[in-house]
Amino acid sequence: MKKHIYTFWALVLVAQMTWAGNVTPPDQIPNYYTNVDGNSAGGLWEAVHITAKVGFSSLGYGDLWTAYKTTDVYPADSTEKAGMIWDMYSNCPFPYGPKKSGGTQCGSYNKECDCYNREHSIPKSWFGGSDSKGTPGTDIFHIVPTDGKVNGNRGNMAFGEVQDQTYQYHGSTIGSPKSITIANTILGEEEVSATCSSARVFEPKDQYKGDFARGYLGTLLRWNVDYQAFTTDEGSEIFSGQYTADGLWGLTQYGVALLLKWHREDPVSQKEIDRNNGIQQTQGNRNPFIDYPYLAEYIWGEKAGETVDLSKLMPSTDPEFVPGESNGWRGEEQAVEEVEEIHAAQKRLINGQLVIIIGEQWFTVMGERVK
Repeated sequence: MKKHIYTFWALVLVAQMTWAGNVTPPDQIPNYYTNVDGNSAGGLWEAVHITAKVGFSSLGYGDLWTAYKTTDVYPADSTEKAGMIWDMYSNCPFPYGPKKSGGTQCGSYNKECDCYNREHSIPKSWFGGSDSKGTPGTDIFHIVPTDGKVNGNRGNMAFGEVQDQTYQYHGSTIGSPKSITIANTILGEEEVSATCSSARVFEPKDQYKGDFARGYLGTLLRWNVDYQAFTTDEGSEIFSGQYTADGLWGLTQYGVALLLKWHREDPVSQKEIDRNNGIQQTQGNRNPFIDYPYLAEYIWGEKAGETVDLSKLMPSTDPEFVPGESNGWRGEEQAVEEVEEIHAAQKRLINGQLVIIIGEQWFTVMGERVK
């Protein structure tokens, strides 16, 4: 009996994207990652590390204030907040700039909404306390503008998910940590649970959890080997300092569980895409996990240890990428083979599911209509 091969493509929504500024054009993003293609394990780790530094030119700590005008303001179509600082710790409207010019740059603060600060989302105490030029202490990928008061309340706490809340402001909370459960990672296919041993953790709003996770992963890959590990104090809850498979590529079990969970649950948004482009304009380099979100799965996720084929990954700059929804997996064409005929019906295996086809109608083996 003849066999027929059918190709099925997933329906993809096309997102309209505006590309502006002196950055790598969307169709050139894959070229930026050429050395990543075809690598796995340690070779992949090193290739992403090298790529994360391409074009990097360190900002000074004071330069961050100016850079935020390019990287962290609401776009023009945000009518009420257009041009204001985009804070991920609170919902306060922060006019850009120093107070002497009518802005709300900290200075001192007494309460929420007084001013915005430069928040090391990876606290300085975790890596030696330096904010000198050419160190992680000035890397804008993890240093974001945040409400000064909320920033101060967080202090050096590790990120986590809160169980018993002791502080809350516009979605950001502080409290005792929940256990984080995740499956299909470098830790194994089955569900595993990991817990932060700190008494309290800081939980940002859901809509920014992926942003912070990718900021952590990108910063880790950028600075590993070049700088000391981020393992002092609460940093040891998330970072292992061991850049091998046995060391979970720089993360603890809790770090893998938390960051990969947030990365998966809060996909790359248009805000992140715009910020990534803005950072390339100001600092020169890009974050691999914003450009290719699924790349994280080859290091810590469901494809850990496998060889990367960039043709199966969709960059967030692709017109078919849907910001806030896509996980960055393009995959491959799925072949469907007719295996045999039964009377007037046909059985076909379609994407791993056995389907009965009678004329133009498709049914599951349980008789449910699927087409």
